[in-house]
Amino acid sequence: MEGTFIELLSRAAPGLVDAASAREILPLFEPRSLAKGEVFHRPGQERREIGFILGGVVRHYLLDGRGRERTTDFCSAGEFTGSLEGADDEVTWFASVGESELAVADSGPFLAAIGENAGLQKAFSAIMLGYFRMKARREAELLGLGPAQRYERFLSNFPGLSEGLPQYLIASYLGVAPETLSRIRSERR
Repeated sequence: MEGTFIELLSRAAPGLVDAASAREILPLFEPRSLAKGEVFHRPGQERREIGFILGGVVRHYLLDGRGRERTTDFCSAGEFTGSLEGADDEVTWFASVGESELAVADSGPFLAAIGENAGLQKAFSAIMLGYFRMKARREAELLGLGPAQRYERFLSNFPGLSEGLPQYLIASYLGVAPETLSRIRSERR
């Protein structure tokens, strides 16, 4: 796990994380394998954990008023997923799309360690700013683009992911019915 963790963390914040800093926080993490569909975090879960994805894909989703799953994000190797201390995540679920490998830490000690290391603070801030930019872009896409344009952006933002995902998950992410996604895909050919 150590080599993959250091390599992916260094790639997640280029020039901000060196191997020594990554090794400093590595003891906080333990490996965890998730099976297809296994939930990593559910609303109301007491224990706050943060996962650094070493392999696979984790989907973030919520349930709408009719109990339908609405995918908000897909996270893959080199990205964080999970719940931070004090975060209001009473609606979001995090589940593995297929087999996934994570490095998992309790979020309290993780955040404390980040706070004690200026380099890791900068790196984590850069990672979080990137995530916030992505969320703002996603919101703009949902509100300002049509379904076909959102699908094109999905393909651009997640290259190669569409082949490994069930179509209903992509449709959920796009905010369309699976039949609409099928029509969009057939029109592209």
